[in-house]
Amino acid sequence: MINVIVPITNNAEKYVESLSQLSLRSDVNLVIGITESLNKAVNLNFPNAKTKVFDDKSKKEEILNSLQYLLEDGKTLICRRPFSMKEYKEFTQTNAAIVFGKEKKENKIKAFFQMLGQDFMQLVLGVKPFGGDFSLICFDEDMTSVLRQAENFSYSTRVDRWKGVEKVAVEVENHEKVKVENNKKNILTLLFLALGAVILGALVTTLVAVFTNVTIIIGLLLACLDIICVVTAFFCLFSLYFNSKIGQKHFAYAREIIVREENNEKN
Repeated sequence: MINVIVPITNNAEKYVESLSQLSLRSDVNLVIGITESLNKAVNLNFPNAKTKVFDDKSKKEEILNSLQYLLEDGKTLICRRPFSMKEYKEFTQTNAAIVFGKEKKENKIKAFFQMLGQDFMQLVLGVKPFGGDFSLICFDEDMTSVLRQAENFSYSTRVDRWKGVEKVAVEVENHEKVKVENNKKNILTLLFLALGAVILGALVTTLVAVFTNVTIIIGLLLACLDIICVVTAFFCLFSLYFNSKIGQKHFAYAREIIVREENNEKN
């Protein structure tokens, strides 16, 4: 069995062709999560698919969390964007434990600094972004059994926390990479904390140097304050970088809408 999990919050019409074909296959557990307004506009209620309708304010990652309980034994392909049947075959027929899309070619300098950033994330956080695009990502049977029990399902499918397993990046078609979902309030908070820490350290050091006689003890205290401010600013900016790569860590569950079928039969 191959689980195909599809959270849809936009461009619903672009999913119709591939989902209609997958719904005809007996070896596919097709699970669709779609927002209420899109469900009314585009009919994705295929006979052999499990379609769940959610509130219009739901985010893709929230919908994913809400679909976790529908996973069955077998591979799992998570589709955060429209996909073709060719892509479906390339992702599901590969024997690696985890399969994701190749990133577009970048210049060597940018790629080098990205590699350093990922290695630092691995060292500090114990996780790092996948070395490619997770808009489409496939997990084998063993990984699926772990994902079914994961407390933070969405996060587990966006970060590389998996050690000792084979990971493969495959070519994808010319689709736009899905933008990661962030909490703007948290982003602004981290940015202001970083700026505030730098300003506080610089301001206190300047005022003390101008209006007091700086002794050895005062100098050491100022140095400690500056180090604390710089470290605080660094980790705030590091968190910003991490969020820009994988998005917000924690997502809630989407609110499901119960769709009632009305029979308007004429007597």
